[in-house]
Amino acid sequence: MRHRVRGRHLSRTSSHRLALRRNLAASLLTHGRIITTMPKAKEVRSFVERLITLARKAVAKRDTDKAAYVHYYRMILSRLQNKEMVKKLVGEGKWREDGGIAQRYMNRNGGYTRIMRLSGSRLGILTGGKVGKIPELEYRMEGVDRKLRLVGNRLGDNAKRVIFELVEGVGEEVKEKVAEPKVEVPKVEPKKPGRKKTAAAKTKEAKAEMPKGEAGGTKAGVAGPKTETVETREEKAKAKPEEPKTAEPKAEATKEKIAAKKPPAADKTAEKAAEVKQPKAQKEQKEPKEPKEQKAQEEQKEQKAQEEQKEQKE
Repeated sequence: MRHRVRGRHLSRTSSHRLALRRNLAASLLTHGRIITTMPKAKEVRSFVERLITLARKAVAKRDTDKAAYVHYYRMILSRLQNKEMVKKLVGEGKWREDGGIAQRYMNRNGGYTRIMRLSGSRLGILTGGKVGKIPELEYRMEGVDRKLRLVGNRLGDNAKRVIFELVEGVGEEVKEKVAEPKVEVPKVEPKKPGRKKTAAAKTKEAKAEMPKGEAGGTKAGVAGPKTETVETREEKAKAKPEEPKTAEPKAEATKEKIAAKKPPAADKTAEKAAEVKQPKAQKEQKEPKEPKEQKAQEEQKEQKAQEEQKEQKE
């Protein structure tokens, strides 16, 4: 009988279970997310969360009580047996600037890890999916791009597999929320359901909104507002003197101007006929040519000038 026997056997000896728990905790703290079976994740969950709680206490005592800080540091080291992971938890060494894992959860009381189930068939494929189309989860952890295949039960023994991961710190989420600007959206009141208004109802509403003078006069003994009605507009139009109609004489004047500008067609035809009858000789007379004698004299003068230049050079 297993009365008051805590924990899971996991088909291992006590030393093997202890080593398994430490290795799973170290890999979770290193990568932030791992895939394992459901019993192992539940067994390691309490162990990891207690380590993070001890690291929170150590960080709180770092500046005020150095002895208490060293005490908590050694407690974590004795349980985890991994110096690098202890430094990452507490924020020492190369994790001093970031503050370590414990610094992220200073405002969070428990619940530092999360377990998400992966549904699937015996072949490790999601139910309803096809072979070769296994979805993948891509994420970034500590500056490294990582990828997880969302497969279901383990091949061989059909064990249920889960995603075991660290939850993000509350402090980082609060900073991101504060940095976001607030945008106020105006509230729109929902329209009340009702019947559609007919044309007669719309005309009645329009008349009610119009001033009294425009809506059809005023009541007896009450002076309405000073607004122009149809009657007043007709009276103003009658009062204006009518301008004489001068459209016909203007049209006649424009016709006369156009007629004066255009030459008669007969004159144009006569001019064209006269141009055709003119002989070619007359056209040549208009452009007199230079006589041949003048050209000969000019050539002789040029030759003499050239000969005189040659003699002077010699």
